[in-house]
Amino acid sequence: MKYCLWEISMHTLNLSKNVRQKWLNLLFNLLKLNKMKYILICLMFLFVSVNYAQVLTLHDCYKKAFENAPLASSEEEISRKADLQQKVTATNYLPSFALTAQATYQSDVTSLDVEMPSIPGIGQLSLDIPEPAKDQYKIAFEFSQFIWDGGITKSLKELNNVNARMEKQQLKVSRFSVFDKVNTYYFSVLIIDKNLDLIEHTTDLLNKRMHSIQTAIENGVAISSDLRQMEAEVLRLNQKKVELQAARQYSLESLSTLTKTQISGVDYHSEVQDAGLESDSILRPEIELLSKQQEVLQANSNILKKSLMPKVVGFGQVGYGRPGFNMLSNEFDSFYYVGAKLSWDLWDWGEVKKQQEILSIQGSILDNQKDQILQDLDLLIDQRKSSIDRINKQLQNDKKIVELYKKILDASSSKLDNGVITTTDYLSDVYKLYQAQIDMENRNIQKMKLNAELQIVTGSIMNNINI
Repeated sequence: MKYCLWEISMHTLNLSKNVRQKWLNLLFNLLKLNKMKYILICLMFLFVSVNYAQVLTLHDCYKKAFENAPLASSEEEISRKADLQQKVTATNYLPSFALTAQATYQSDVTSLDVEMPSIPGIGQLSLDIPEPAKDQYKIAFEFSQFIWDGGITKSLKELNNVNARMEKQQLKVSRFSVFDKVNTYYFSVLIIDKNLDLIEHTTDLLNKRMHSIQTAIENGVAISSDLRQMEAEVLRLNQKKVELQAARQYSLESLSTLTKTQISGVDYHSEVQDAGLESDSILRPEIELLSKQQEVLQANSNILKKSLMPKVVGFGQVGYGRPGFNMLSNEFDSFYYVGAKLSWDLWDWGEVKKQQEILSIQGSILDNQKDQILQDLDLLIDQRKSSIDRINKQLQNDKKIVELYKKILDASSSKLDNGVITTTDYLSDVYKLYQAQIDMENRNIQKMKLNAELQIVTGSIMNNINI
């Protein structure tokens, strides 16, 4: 039964080492008391914890935080907006219709005042041509249709596409900052876990020593002040442990908020070790954004070129009014006409040329921005690589220092047993080893963080997490 509980807990419960150990201790104690009902209740809570809390790697956190950022939903909105803009632009290909009505009163109208000649034998001929009324009325249905618009509609649709791509890239730039936030909390948890492990190890060491001192006191070869000194140090470690656990909980809750996932702990794999040193290629989203902005400028330039092209329009009108097209008739009549028109602006006083120059200047500004960003990124890359080199050298010494302090502590333990040194001297050596181990672990994690930062600085993180 005990073996089964161990297997269930180790293989199904993805919690931190300290939390997992507490669960196991509780289960084993209940097992000793034969409290099967309570064991089943504990197991139920174990499985609930499995379902609602996860242990994530750094790349898991990156991916979930990026995909669940509040701005992520805006990408779909941009696509919807772009589709609507394309539909609006496509209406340029459709005919336009209008209904017009007018009533006018004119000061004068066209009239024919013709005096007919007199014919012998017949007499004076008469010609009665009615004069149009000065009040005139017309209602008409008009339509027009581009036969050829010089390609400007096609260029406008391309502008809509590149604008949408640029806006989506802007979202990526805005969401990119989430990686730094993930780093802050992820490595905080990682370093706290390492510190908690060392505190646990040191506490176990002191507890064993306290047991030895208690035995020595009972045998009259030690004094109670030595035991109290050990107890005080254990309590001080427990205080530090409480402080670290609170900080760990805050960091985990912050990670859970960023990733929209309940996280119980973090897991380190080789995915960040030296990953940032693989390539010097800059894949930052800001660089891609500048390229998209250049595409927008080019699309606007194409529209300006198309505006100089001739345009052919078909048009027509169907109406009813007085007079119709027969101006000599004073009756209401129907009328219609159809036609085609070519228009071509032959001279624009250099307006398009000046607009093209403005776009060219904007392109140069974007190039300068790109150069500045690349320069700043190069400095950041060099800074982090230099820090990694420094830490690698320090880690070599850290390993030697830890080994030396372990040997010193072993010797101090024997000296304390033989009464050669005091408890204070022994505790001093314990904390020297503890601090040396802390320094080594901190530098190890700092190196991991620098490698992770290199992935972010170069932008390679986007490829590494398949975004």
